[in-house]
Formats: sequence, C-alpha cells, structure tokens
Amino acid sequence: TALKAIVIPAKVTAIVQFAFTDCTALKTVTFESNTTLTKLGAYAFVNTGITAFDMPDSVTYIGVYQFAGCKDLATLTISSNVTAIPNNMCDNKYEYEYSYLVETRNLRVELQDCAALKEIVIPAGVTSIGASAFKNTTGLASVTFENGTAIENIGESAFENSGIKTFDISTAVDDR
Repeated sequence: TALKAIVIPAKVTAIVQFAFTDCTALKTVTFESNTTLTKLGAYAFVNTGITAFDMPDSVTYIGVYQFAGCKDLATLTISSNVTAIPNNMCDNKYEYEYSYLVETRNLRVELQDCAALKEIVIPAGVTSIGASAFKNTTGLASVTFENGTAIENIGESAFENSGIKTFDISTAVDDR
C-alpha cells in the first residue's frame, strides 16, 4: 500500500490483528498524547517498513509476530506495562490463516528479519520472553534488562541466530 505514516488517535484502545500487515511503505507510527491503547493484536505490523516504534506505556498486551519481517526496524521501545514479550515477536518466518469478507488466504511467508534492530532494553515489568521472540535478529548486539526486572522465563530460541555481543541480565536476577 501507499500508506507511509499513521497517527493513532488517543481513543483507540486496540490495534487488531493484521491491521497493517504488508503495508511495506509504512515508515512511521505515532500515537496521540493521552492514548488509551492497551492491545497490539497479533501480526499487526508484520512486513511493514517501520524504522522505529515507541510503544506507549498504556500498552499491556503484545500479540505474536508483532514485528516479523520489519527489516528496517532499528529502534524498539517496549511499554513498561507489558509483562510478556510474545513468541516470535521479530522472527522472520511465520504461518497464518485468516478470512477477509469472502476471501480466504492460507499463506506460508518467509520474510526478512528485524536485522536493523541493534539494541533492546527489557522493561522491569517483563517476567517472560516468548519462544523465538527475537530469533533471527542478526543485527541485535545488546540486550539489557532494566533494574528491578524479575524475569522468570526466557523461551526456547528466544535469541537464536541473533548478533548479541552483550547480554546483561545481572539486574534481573533474583537472589532467592
């Protein structure tokens, strides 16, 4: 599509699944101040051209494969109110099925990964990182956990085939 930028109005509470999937020209997503957005549905930004995503702190839920195929995504800020990073958040391979009016699509898509993503800071509220969440993020060099993070689970292959050089979990380890 030709959509290059979008401003999400403050009254929008959820972005539904597949909302912007395959909007390859979409580079900029901004949110009005005082946003009430709480949910990013599965696959909402798959295969878009976004370069940065500053998730509002009102967001509490992120659906799977959120940024899969976002090969230009260089900066990702996760809401401090998210407690779980979903499976395959930035993975480059996914399968999906959905209906739109009378059309049904069954697709197997292989996409470019979030190769431009260089650094991620995991907010203190996150307790779980899903399987393959950052799989194939080959440009990802640094993962840092905010002070006070009480991470309980890092899923299988969460950082597989990433370019991680620094992984600082020291502030997230509970002495129990």
